[in-house]
Amino acid sequence: TEPADPPELSVEAKPAKPRKQQAYKGPANGGKAITRRGKGASSIVLSALDNTKNAVNLAKPVPPRRNTKVSSIDESHTTKPVKTPGRQEPLFTGRAHDIKTPSAETRAPLKIADDLEDAGQVLTEQNFQDFSLPPQSRAKTQPKRSQALPHLDIKKWSQRLRSLFKHYSVRFGVGVLLALVAIYILYLLVTPPGADRDAASNTTIEIIGATDLTPSDTPTLEIAQIGSSSESTIPQATEFAKDDDLARANAYRDAEKLARLSEPHLARARTYLAEGHLISPPDANAYSEFRTVLKMDPDSSAAQRGIDQVTAGVLIKTEALAKNNEFSDARAFLDGAVAFIGDSPEFQFARSNIETAQAQWKQQQALAKLEADKARRVREQQQKIETLLAAASTAMNENRLRTPPGANALAIYRTVLTLDPANARARNGITRITQVYLDEARDALAQNQLGRAAQELEAAAAVDPTNPNVVILSTQLQRRQYLETEQQRLQAEADERISQAQAIADEQASLNLTSGVTAYYNGNYPRAYQFLTPLAQEGEPQAQVRVARMLLEARGTNRDKPKAIAMFSAALAPIQLAAREGRAWAQSDLADYFVDGFVIDKDLSSAAFWYRKAAEQGYAPAQTNLGWLYFNGYDGVAPNRAVAVHWFSEAAAQGNRTAVRNLQSLGEEIPGEGGS
Repeated sequence: TEPADPPELSVEAKPAKPRKQQAYKGPANGGKAITRRGKGASSIVLSALDNTKNAVNLAKPVPPRRNTKVSSIDESHTTKPVKTPGRQEPLFTGRAHDIKTPSAETRAPLKIADDLEDAGQVLTEQNFQDFSLPPQSRAKTQPKRSQALPHLDIKKWSQRLRSLFKHYSVRFGVGVLLALVAIYILYLLVTPPGADRDAASNTTIEIIGATDLTPSDTPTLEIAQIGSSSESTIPQATEFAKDDDLARANAYRDAEKLARLSEPHLARARTYLAEGHLISPPDANAYSEFRTVLKMDPDSSAAQRGIDQVTAGVLIKTEALAKNNEFSDARAFLDGAVAFIGDSPEFQFARSNIETAQAQWKQQQALAKLEADKARRVREQQQKIETLLAAASTAMNENRLRTPPGANALAIYRTVLTLDPANARARNGITRITQVYLDEARDALAQNQLGRAAQELEAAAAVDPTNPNVVILSTQLQRRQYLETEQQRLQAEADERISQAQAIADEQASLNLTSGVTAYYNGNYPRAYQFLTPLAQEGEPQAQVRVARMLLEARGTNRDKPKAIAMFSAALAPIQLAAREGRAWAQSDLADYFVDGFVIDKDLSSAAFWYRKAAEQGYAPAQTNLGWLYFNGYDGVAPNRAVAVHWFSEAAAQGNRTAVRNLQSLGEEIPGEGGS
């Protein structure tokens, strides 16, 4: 953990120690002392010029590298303090604000200041005569020794002047002139703007920043100056030179101290910059350190370059986040930088770039999604097509060409073509289905099955109407249908004539049958035999039964029982069929079979059943025979005269002669007379 920050500190530079002034001995001491002092000041000034030149060469600023990232090796390198015998100044580094001794390299400017201070002391001594000023100026600045002016002995003073100039050569005058020029040049080189003020001023340096490293117990820096006094005995020109040199020396010393105070912050700032700690964490970031340096020294170009590097780093990191599509992080980082550093056109432009990049990214995402959806739909469609083609092939193998609906090969192939109109497999499948129907149509035409051929061609045309074979076979079918129609027309005409002839014949046979049956039941058996025999030979069952009865009982013809039995047998099946169909004459004739027992077993109950069926339909012969069964009784049914008379009466009412005779035999009333 880092030590707690100490309270705010201020630094006050101590004024330079005044050198011990030598007593003024006056020109009576001879020119040797004056020459010694003049030569000493000149030597000091020349030495200061050389040191100044070296310091200026060493202090030339190194142009900043374009890359905003600072090498961690260069930034982490620090120079170990070297002990020097000169004056030591406090240097605040690290978070604990340790006071370090400046290195040997940093001592060169301080040594120059010391040399200039020595030269100023020499030049400002009370007994130093400034030969660069006019004589009247020096005379005006001489202190008054007494209230009354002494008597001027012109001869005496002229001898003194000649004696004085004997001791001073031209070389000494040139040396003094060079010293003054050197002092002026040094003034221009080392004096910052505003440092040559007349009055003494206090310079207080406060270190305010995120790390708050300014020591609180350091005295306030003051530019040490030697003020003028009304009681001073130094001439006015000498006082001006002294103040000017000391101001420059103190200003240079203050600048050196500022550099020593700023260097730890700059070093930490470069380290944070290399590590990427631009604006965070709050207590350890590059921006806070650079801002601290600027608060100590607003003219620090290194700190200003560092601020620019921090700004550039923020922009680079923001751009990198935006390139990685981390727009929220980029926006949050930029907002944090704006809140910490302050807004700027570069940050506004970066924010606009983030918005533009995000909009472009969203558009690209939307396009990518559309492409992905399209590719997915294509894949799904292809999978669906493959599934449909497999189902169509199965339907073809199972001969499900057009049926059942929705599960036939044709429907499946057409579904594939709706999804992919250029699908070759589906088109080939439809061609195969068309060929199947065309082959079936050819077979039907060969067998003259025009109807089936038409159906197959219709199916082929429904599958592929553009197939040329469909057109060819359709033309053949139309010709065959025409010929078939003509044949059917002619046949229909022939059938019509035949039908008419058959109708005539049937009508004649019906008349003969009716006449024969009427004659049979009226007892005219010869005539009945004459009408019914041709019909019996043609297979008329009603005629066969009656002819067989006449042959069996020798009524109207000779007896021929075998022929009668054969005729009964031939008529049995048609009579049974007609009886089931509900025809009354057939039901009555079938009952006769059960009564006679010639061809089938005798069964009076079955006979009564079929007689009743026919009697209920009003068939008179059946009513007479049913009355006969009830009169005699049958198969457990006791005789019943009343029922018998009822059925006799029903038949007699229709003119049945047998029923009339039976009623007469029983002495019953006859409902009517007449014959049929």
